Amino acid sequence: MHKTFSLTDRFLFVLTSYLPFLIFLWVFQMLNGVVLCTTFIATLLFLFLQTTKLKKWVIPIYGALIMLLLLSLIINFRDTINAIYNQITSVYAHSSNYTFQVYEVTLSQQELPFLFSRVWIALYLMIMLLEYLFVIRWKRHFPAFAISFLLYFPTMLYSVKQPWLFTCLLLMDWFSLLFLSYIRRHSTRSWHYGKLFGYVLLCFSLIFGTLFILLPEKEYEVSSTSSHMRQKLLQTIEQFTYNLRYGSESIGEIDLGRAGNRSYTGAIQMELTYPKASRLYLKTYSGAIYDGHTWKSLAHKQYRQYPNIDWTTIRFWMNQAALPKDIHANLLMIKDMRANTQYAIVPYYLKHINQDMNIYYDGYAAWSNSTKDAVTYEIWDDEQKILHVPQGTSYKEYVDFIKEQYLQLPKDIKEKFNTVEDLQDNFHRFASTEEIIDYVKGYLYAHTRYTLYPGSPDLSKDFVSYFLWENQEGYCVHYASSAVLLLRYYGVPTRYVEGYRVDSNAYDHEGHAQVKDSDAHAWVEIFDETYGWMPVEVTPAADNDSTIQKSEQPLTQTTPSEITPGLENKEEPKPIQQPTQHLMEENGTTTTSASSSLPSFLLPVLVVLILPLFIYAQASLRRKYRRKQLGSMKQRQKLLTLYGWLEDLFPYGAKIDQETLQLVEKARFSQHEITKEDVQQLQSQWQTQRAHVLTTLSWQKKLRFWIWDAL
Repeated sequence: MHKTFSLTDRFLFVLTSYLPFLIFLWVFQMLNGVVLCTTFIATLLFLFLQTTKLKKWVIPIYGALIMLLLLSLIINFRDTINAIYNQITSVYAHSSNYTFQVYEVTLSQQELPFLFSRVWIALYLMIMLLEYLFVIRWKRHFPAFAISFLLYFPTMLYSVKQPWLFTCLLLMDWFSLLFLSYIRRHSTRSWHYGKLFGYVLLCFSLIFGTLFILLPEKEYEVSSTSSHMRQKLLQTIEQFTYNLRYGSESIGEIDLGRAGNRSYTGAIQMELTYPKASRLYLKTYSGAIYDGHTWKSLAHKQYRQYPNIDWTTIRFWMNQAALPKDIHANLLMIKDMRANTQYAIVPYYLKHINQDMNIYYDGYAAWSNSTKDAVTYEIWDDEQKILHVPQGTSYKEYVDFIKEQYLQLPKDIKEKFNTVEDLQDNFHRFASTEEIIDYVKGYLYAHTRYTLYPGSPDLSKDFVSYFLWENQEGYCVHYASSAVLLLRYYGVPTRYVEGYRVDSNAYDHEGHAQVKDSDAHAWVEIFDETYGWMPVEVTPAADNDSTIQKSEQPLTQTTPSEITPGLENKEEPKPIQQPTQHLMEENGTTTTSASSSLPSFLLPVLVVLILPLFIYAQASLRRKYRRKQLGSMKQRQKLLTLYGWLEDLFPYGAKIDQETLQLVEKARFSQHEITKEDVQQLQSQWQTQRAHVLTTLSWQKKLRFWIWDAL
């Protein structure tokens, strides 16, 4: 072992052996004093014995100890495997929404700590011996990195909590190993680099340790954008993969297969000004037909069966615009900043419809000039005072249309509802529509759990059935879809709606508010013959005791009585408790305007990732092209081309001997034949000089050498 490098080797050996092992046991809650003290003493003793005359016996002695520990586990081998699996998956289950099978362990709770101690001590001794061989004896740093990474990898799954001080130190250790692995293969000055890098690593370790002691984790908070970056990236990859397999959404439909895990970046979707500063539901799309996997708009032919209906008027499209009494209209100005604007954003209780808006019957609206960045609406000040005005023949025809189209249920869903005891058709026991709504919401809250991480839907099964009776976890898309079918089952005309929900606390003192991607939402609309289509909230509120930021809380619910006049206020069923780490903004939706476009934060990330690959690829392709051209040349031309390559190395310190120079002059000025051996001689000279130059260049010049000059 090289003396000037021994300190760095030993330091790396201790960190590489101990840190991933310590993190693993800490994360999976199996770290105890016996294991901690025993492994630490074993490490120090191992290093001490390496400096004595007994060093040749150290590895055999430690190997024998490992064998004894492993032999002691044979009797309880099955219990050992089952107990470790149960412990690890219990941590995963606590940090996620997944459920893992628990295997039987015959040992008592008092025996398990002793069992775990033997397992982890044996494992650590094996890791320590391997790291010693790779780091100190064989100087093979990459395998040392691979071993420590394999032990650390399980702690990266399911977003389990990490000991960040040790994790940062481990990352620096890995960087050191990879750096040393590289310079040993490419540099003749690796000893000096290694010694210097060992001191740098030691200094950084001390600095990080001091910072984490002075500023413990409770003293700082990771920004919401950073904390959800990983989830958002995984979600984007999942959506991209889904698009490749099943294509993108068509206009007029919502693909429920996209309703997987939800996370948000805080990207602003719109800015609005509303002096009243009250809660708003901003509608973008409503779906009428459910086929088990998508929500779709009705077809043209279904609307054309009712020629007397004027679909461009509010009463046939959203909510009733009856004549108001003693109230005025407020102005709502919306600046649309969405990436995808195929659906217009429209509030409820409109005084009139904008003339630039194209209405697709009663399904959705779009702007005639493709994109309308800013628009002003007039909204009735108090929807509670809107009066009912007797309707004519066309409105009665629309009511008939509603009853025909918005009570439809898939046959298999209706049969399933009929077999569920709590859902069997008992409409006669409900005195009003509001009682039906409360019953449906109570059923949903009692049998499902709200989460933004329900996993991907099972595409082989009906979306609502899978949510209600198998997975039983979801967010607004799941609750709204299920509520529509349940309300239709009880005879309430209902449709599925997506858009944005703005809470009253989102406004500043001047009535300005920013609507973010996390405000995207799904709800249901019920049809009332007096008031038209009215929004009803069916997604459970989040736990008010959540420790996450207030802006990430699901909003409180709007009961029908808050929207529809004359409905009695009723107490909401209490939702099932959620793990606090998963209580984010509820408003996750699959609306095209919110999810199918590229998230704004991903553009710089993709540039950062792709640009280096592009730079490297262009240099690699240039080198490959030159060598391909060389292969098609005649011998004389080959030799002169190789000499040109050699000349490119001169600015970097390359030299040429007299024999090579004579060979080049022979090719230039003589008629003598240039042989294959002559070309191979010059090619060998070029390769030798290139390798020599690389060992002498600084990293800045190496970048120019590889990337700019493509040598």
